[in-house]
Amino acid sequence: MTHDDSWVLHVLRNILIVLFSICLLPLSATITLFALTLQQSSALKPPRRSKDGHVHRVLVTGVGMSKGLFLVRTMYLGGCDVIGADFEKPGNLHCGRFSKALRKFVALKSPILRGAEAYISQVLDIINDEQIDLWISCSGVATATEDARLAQAIQKNTKCKVFQFDEKVIDTLDDKLKFMQKTSELELASLQWYALGSRGDSLRVIHDIAHSEHDDVRFMIKSASMDDGSRDSLPLLSLNHLKQARQTLTSLDFSNDRKWILQEFVEGGEEYCTHALVINGKVRAFTACPSASVLLHYRQLNPESILYEKMLKFTQDYVTGLGSITGHMSFDFLVRYRDTRDGYSTSLVPIECNPRCHTATVLFEGLEPMLADVYLEVLNGTKNTDILHSHMRPETGMYWMAHDLVNLVSLFLDLFFARNQRNWGLLTQNILDYLNHILVWRDPTFLWWDPLPWFVLNHLYWPWELLLAIGNGDRWRQLNVSTTKVFKV
Repeated sequence: MTHDDSWVLHVLRNILIVLFSICLLPLSATITLFALTLQQSSALKPPRRSKDGHVHRVLVTGVGMSKGLFLVRTMYLGGCDVIGADFEKPGNLHCGRFSKALRKFVALKSPILRGAEAYISQVLDIINDEQIDLWISCSGVATATEDARLAQAIQKNTKCKVFQFDEKVIDTLDDKLKFMQKTSELELASLQWYALGSRGDSLRVIHDIAHSEHDDVRFMIKSASMDDGSRDSLPLLSLNHLKQARQTLTSLDFSNDRKWILQEFVEGGEEYCTHALVINGKVRAFTACPSASVLLHYRQLNPESILYEKMLKFTQDYVTGLGSITGHMSFDFLVRYRDTRDGYSTSLVPIECNPRCHTATVLFEGLEPMLADVYLEVLNGTKNTDILHSHMRPETGMYWMAHDLVNLVSLFLDLFFARNQRNWGLLTQNILDYLNHILVWRDPTFLWWDPLPWFVLNHLYWPWELLLAIGNGDRWRQLNVSTTKVFKV
C-alpha cells in the first residue's frame, strides 16, 4: 500500500491483523502455558554452562529485535549474567524483555528524541551500577553514530570492554559512498560506480558514461545515507535512454549536502549477505546466506561452497585493510555470471556494508556456548582456534511464523476477492512452503525453555504497535517482524 491509498484502507488493514492475532491467541497461549509447565522437567531446562569462577556480566542493547534476543540467550547459555536494554517505547513491550535469559531489563532514552548525551550518560550509569564487564551493541542503523560515541565514552570512563566499532569505522562503512571509496582503495570493488554530490556531477557523469565503451550497461541510483523512502522508487538508468537518465539524475534532491551513488546494475538478482564477528582485526565467527531486500527466511549457504569461501576471503581482506578493529560486520553481495569459452565465470560484487549485528546471527543456533566464547575473547584474549561457522542442515532454515501466516492469509484474501485464477498455484506453493517451515524450519523467537518472547512479539508488541499507528495516523508499506522496523509511507 502507498500514501495515495485511502486512510480507511490503512486502518482496516491494521485492524484485520490485530483481529487475526486475537483469533490465534488461544492456540498461542496454550502452547506457551504448556511450555512453561514443562519447564519444571529437567528435559526442558536450558543447557546453560556452569561457571566455577568469575561470572561475566554482559549488557546487550537492542533486545527488542530477534538478533538481540538471540545474543541475550547466547550469552546466558555461555554462563554469563545478562542485562538487556532497548529504547523506551509506549508499553516497552520488547520481546527480549520477557526472556528467561535476562536478569534485568532497562528502558533507554532515545538519542534521537532526547539527545546523545542523555543516552550515553544513562548507559554509563548502568555499566557502573551493575559492574558490567562487556557491552555488546545490537542497536539499529538509526543510532549507529551514537553507539560509536558511546563505545568511546565507555572505554574512556569505565573498565568495561565494548563489542562495537569506533566512530571512524562506522562513518566509513555506514555511508554507501565512503564504503565504495574504501572498497576501491582496497582494490576490492568489482563494478562501475560514480559519486553524485551535485547536479553538476550528474551532468559530468552522464557525459562520461555516454562516451564510454559500455553502452549496454544499466545503472541504479542509491542514496549514500539511510533512506528507506527512495530504496524502491528510483528507476534503472540506461545509456539507450540518455534523455530520461539526464532528467532523473538532475532531479535528485541534493539539498543539505545530500549525496547519491550511481552504481552498475548487475543482472541476475542472485544476492547474498554475510555476518561476521571481528575481534582485534581478525574474523572469529562467520556465516553467509541468500538475501533479499527485506529478509525473513534465512538458510545457511554451504560453508564448503566456492561462494562462501570467496565471501569469507573478502571479509578477511577488508578487515585487514581497516586495522585492529572489534565489532560486527555484514556485507551484501551480488553474484555476476559472465560467459567464457569454458562456460562461465563467477565474481562477487560487494554493494554495501552494515557495521552492526545482522539477523543472520540466528543461524548460529545450537552453537551458543561456543559463540559466547568468541564474544568473551574481548575479555579473555583471542584464542588460537579456527573461525566458528554456523552449521545448520541444508533442509532447515529460520522463519518468522507470524510473518508467513499473515502473508499466507493476505494472499488468500487477495485471490478470493480478485478472483484471479492464475494465482491459485502461487497460493498452493505458499501453503506447501509454510507446512515445510512448520515441520522442519525454526522460528528463532520461540524456544521451549523460553517461550514468552515469541508470545509477546506476536500477541502484544505488534497488535499494540498497529493500534498506535491508527491513533497516530501513521501509514506503513512494510513491517519487518524480525527487526520490528516499520517502513512508513
